[in-house]
Amino acid sequence: MRINCLLFVLLLLLPVKVLSLYNGNPSLPMMPEEGLIISREEWLGIKVGYELDYVYDRKLHMQGQPLVHMSKKVEKYHSLSNFGQVILNFNDRAELFGLLGAFSSDTVHHPLPGSKISYCSQSHFAWGVGGRAILAYWGDLQVGVNASYATSSPPLSSLKVNGRSYSTRHAVCDYTQWQVGAGACYRVDWFIPYIGIDYSNFRQRIKQLNAIQFLIPSKHVTFKGDYPFGIYLGLGLAPQRAFQLNLELRLINENAVSLDVGFKF
Repeated sequence: MRINCLLFVLLLLLPVKVLSLYNGNPSLPMMPEEGLIISREEWLGIKVGYELDYVYDRKLHMQGQPLVHMSKKVEKYHSLSNFGQVILNFNDRAELFGLLGAFSSDTVHHPLPGSKISYCSQSHFAWGVGGRAILAYWGDLQVGVNASYATSSPPLSSLKVNGRSYSTRHAVCDYTQWQVGAGACYRVDWFIPYIGIDYSNFRQRIKQLNAIQFLIPSKHVTFKGDYPFGIYLGLGLAPQRAFQLNLELRLINENAVSLDVGFKF
């Protein structure tokens, strides 16, 4: 067993003041070990990649003190994220990454009996940062941790109450999420299955709801995640050189799937 305390400290220094966030395979810092140009003996490597994340259900509730008889429960939440990645790899044991891309969402809320509000956002610029590290390994069994943060502020493209459209002028959705996770994986040739647990803090604040002030007097509404803890599991594919692919499923605090494709120079 080898434990690298320095890598663990680097991960803890990531921003934790802090969309949906992908955890990734605990073995990603070693996927792949050999780059197209940079050999595994080099201490610094560079990767680029693409990440697709689709949340088809997330458990949310309205934050704060609602009006009498107002429900806090959110009926539906969907989101779609597309990110390009730039990754700095340190000695095949730790990585720091940046994300740039687009994010959109669809939220349905029943604040009062007989009223259904649908908030749909435009696809809009989003960014994120994070890191991951392999803490320990025993042969082909590896244990790793990850931390990430993402944010976006898309305008509303559609605002409906009971199917009737209202003006979205100046209405904006602010999304922020930070997440930490820990998992274990086992390498079987090119295939690397894994499982882990995560803790996430999700917030969605929809502002300037002037057109529906008769339902939302404050003209804004904030939604938070019901359950901070979740589990994730996935499967990675990593030939020895240049390329890696990873599929992930997340459950409990959200139902989501992710695809990650990477290339190491």
